[in-house]
Amino acid sequence: MTLVLEAMDGYDIVTGEVPEPPPIDIDYHEWKIQAAKAKTTIHLSCSPAIQFLLKGLRSPGAMWTTLLARLENTATHVGRTNIQCKFRACRLQKDQTLREYFTQLRDYRHQLIGSPQDISDDEMCTHIYNNLPEQYSTMIKLLENQIPLPTVEESMDAL
Repeated sequence: MTLVLEAMDGYDIVTGEVPEPPPIDIDYHEWKIQAAKAKTTIHLSCSPAIQFLLKGLRSPGAMWTTLLARLENTATHVGRTNIQCKFRACRLQKDQTLREYFTQLRDYRHQLIGSPQDISDDEMCTHIYNNLPEQYSTMIKLLENQIPLPTVEESMDAL
């Protein structure tokens, strides 16, 4: 959702970086159009269950704040599940080093330590082995066939 909001110049509106100008300001009309697009984007990006959380909210900033508070929080089941989904969707990007990618995966894992959605060593290794580009396939095959299986850190060091 962040990417869509950024592409349509609505992200700064929902985060409050571009505050609502006074109605007499020349930019007021343009801001209102961007705010309406941002509200629509947020609403349509959410499932019906999440849309319920936004019921009655008129400001894109209030909608955004509500979503962050309810969905990005490791104290809630929904928040933890959201982090788990981000972990599962995480892939090495073209402009990203392997070290940066592993750090990102570790960050997701650390956020969930001790929770019911805790990411195990096996899940971490499986994710890495199954989602790295083809250029790593030979090394991954070697790691998968080692006895005993290497730890997460050993796998990351080897790659």
